[in-house]
Amino acid sequence: MSTGEMEIQIGIETELYLDPRDPAFDQEYPQYTELGLRKLGEVFKNYYNDKKPSPFARIRLDFVNEDAKSELEEYSDPEDPQEYSKWSIMSDSSLKRDPTQGKSVRWPIELASPILPFKEKGGHRTEVEVHFEVLHSFAIAAVNRTCGKISWLRASVF
Repeated sequence: MSTGEMEIQIGIETELYLDPRDPAFDQEYPQYTELGLRKLGEVFKNYYNDKKPSPFARIRLDFVNEDAKSELEEYSDPEDPQEYSKWSIMSDSSLKRDPTQGKSVRWPIELASPILPFKEKGGHRTEVEVHFEVLHSFAIAAVNRTCGKISWLRASVF
């Protein structure tokens, strides 16, 4: 990159409710609980990382560990420290509990993207498209008025 050119990086955070397509999950966790939410995160992480083709970014758990003795232990996925090269799945206290519709529970989560280099030819677009394709194959995603979307942009001049 020559002097004076700008490198742009973007990030996306999405708040939504997931309704897993596998009915066994609703049978095991018929009501919303923090344990159920963490289990959903774990099941989704394993599914996602198995289904998402290489070279696309994987996903990590980013649930706060209430028993952490230090800030370094705060996150619940010790094998995958917080970094910005993977998608993250986490709980979000700003999301209000969505009443169940029918027999399913809607699980409130937030998904955050890795840092994505913004390129004119759209490599970042393919990453986002593949992310949502895998998400959609795992669960029905829904939003309500408590959900929001945040996009951020970072630019560096060299």
